[in-house]
Parts: sequence; structure tokens; C-alpha cells
Amino acid sequence: MWPRTWAEVVALVIPYRDSAEAYGLAALVGAGMWLATYLATRIALRVAARIAGRTKTTLDDELLSRLQSPMGLLGPVVGLHVAGLMLDDHRMVGGSQIVEGLLVTYAVVAAFEILVLESWLEKRQGITVPSLVRQVLIGVVYGSVLLGVAGRVFGIDVTPLLATGSVTTVVVGLALQQPLSNLFSGLVLHLERSPSVGDWVLLDNREGQITAIGWRTTRIRTFSDDIVVVPNAQIANLVMVNYSLPTVMTARLLPIPVPLDVEPRLVERMVAEAAAPIEEIVKDPAPKVWLVQIDDHCQRYVVKLYVKEFRRHDDLESDFLKAVWYRFKQEGVVFPSPRLVVAGGVAPVAAPPVKG
Repeated sequence: MWPRTWAEVVALVIPYRDSAEAYGLAALVGAGMWLATYLATRIALRVAARIAGRTKTTLDDELLSRLQSPMGLLGPVVGLHVAGLMLDDHRMVGGSQIVEGLLVTYAVVAAFEILVLESWLEKRQGITVPSLVRQVLIGVVYGSVLLGVAGRVFGIDVTPLLATGSVTTVVVGLALQQPLSNLFSGLVLHLERSPSVGDWVLLDNREGQITAIGWRTTRIRTFSDDIVVVPNAQIANLVMVNYSLPTVMTARLLPIPVPLDVEPRLVERMVAEAAAPIEEIVKDPAPKVWLVQIDDHCQRYVVKLYVKEFRRHDDLESDFLKAVWYRFKQEGVVFPSPRLVVAGGVAPVAAPPVKG
């Protein structure tokens, strides 16, 4: 009777494994498995290519292109594996398992590179992982798989190798500590999307617009058109004010000194009339006037007004204060003069003459 299972085939061949017939049979079966695996992989790749051609994305095409070479190696590896099983050759079986593990790892790493590193990070998030970091991470993955499979297949004690690898990993980790810290901080910034490119922020006493968020640094253009390059790890440890969130409309607080004899209602009316002609000052909510202090010199008010875009706040604040100045002059209100402390009392400082 013909054997029905691989165990029965191996049982028939093992008694004659040192004979030429056993090697011939193993070579024949291995070659058959090689051919069958080759045909199966080619058919699978063609079917997958047809399906990928019907999709809108190019990710599946890139992945199939990357897997062409390892799929071609799968046939001879499977043939050697089967031949090793028939001959009960542990070295042949173990070597085949190692190569199979590396091929599977290659496929997983290729999928990770295409789907995560290239498609998601680079194309969607705008983060380019440096080749050094990428190669180190891939090398660690391959080394771990190789040691794990070899230790399991051949019964090798990989503890000394793992100890050496741990030391190497620590050294490499220390060398890449700052780049990796900046990389992961950049990932967090992209995942949280606060801030995003185009946002206006206050960071470390610098106001500006974010022009780029890279894998290592974030670039901010200030109002003086300078570019400030800030490491991402530093941004993660600083308090940031984002003027573009929750909306691009932002509030500004402007102090205004007023003489003691001016009524608060008149101040509120003059402020409202000064802000009304300026289109980019938001009318709803309307500017709000607070009396925050009264001393022996003047009344001190704070005006809260909303501007439509933060990038224009300097111009709009200047326009508003100019309008307030002219409105005060129309009402005959003179801004309080600064006072100077002198021996024996307080003397007013003469204000510069106002040109009409």
C-alpha cells in the first residue's frame, strides 16, 4: 500500500536514509515540492496582481513588487525542508526553518515599511524616518528572529549572545537617544495634531507660525520672518499656546489709561466707536471694557477684543489704538501723563506735544 501521510513516508525512508536510494527519493520529492511551491506562488502572485490592479491605491502593487524575490526563494527552501524531514537530517531541517523564519520576517518588515513608514508617516504625516534609525530597527528585528529560531532549532544557548546583544543595544540606544527622542516626540505631535502645520503658536516666548513638523525638529516662522528650529523633544517638555485652536479667532487684551474725571460709560462708548470701522475686529462677541484699577493718577481699563486671524493681530491692535487716540481727542480727553518720583513728592513728566 502507498503511504498516506508524511509520517509514513519518513518511516519508510529512515531505515534506508544512508543509502543512495533514500537520497534519490528525498531529492526527487524535494524537487517536486520545489516545483509545486514555485507554481503555487506564481499563481498566487498573478492573482494578487490582478486584484491589486483593480484597486485605487498603489500600496498593494508596491508590496507585491517587494515580495517577488522572497517568494521566489520559498520553493527551494520548502524542497530542502521536505528532503530533510525524509532523511531525518536535523541540520537541513533547521537551516530550512531559519531561512523560512527570515523570509516571513522579511515579508512582515516589508509590509511595515510600505504601510506604516512610507504611506502613513511619510506621505500622510510628513515625517521621514532617517535611514540610520530604520536600518538599526530592522537589524534588531532580524537579529532577534535569527537568534530565536536558531536557539530553538539547534538547541543553542543564546544567553551569551543575548547578553552581548543587550550591551550592543544599550550602546546603540545611548548613541541614538536624542534622535529617537525627537522622532517619537514628532510622532506624538502628529498623532495629537496639536499643533499642526499652519498654526500660530507661542513657544518659549516666541510667537510664530509652524511651517514644518519633521521627524527631528519643528520649524516656526516668526513675525520678523526668521525661522526658529526647535527639537521635537524640547517641544514635548514646554508649555505651548496655540492661537489657532479651538478656532482661528483669538482674543486680545489691551490696557488703556484714562483720566480720573472721565466717566466709564463714555470710555465704553468711545472704545465701541473706535472698534466699529475696523472690519477684521469681530463684532460678535463685541469688544468688552473692564475697569481694573483706580489710583491717584488715573483709571486703568483693559479692552478685550476678538480678531479674526492671529497673524493680523499686530496691525489690528495698532489700528484700534490709533482709532482710540483720535476718538479721545474728539471728546477732549487727554491721556494721563506719566509721573516721576522725586525727592519730596511726585512730579508729572511733561507729555510730548500732540500734533493736530
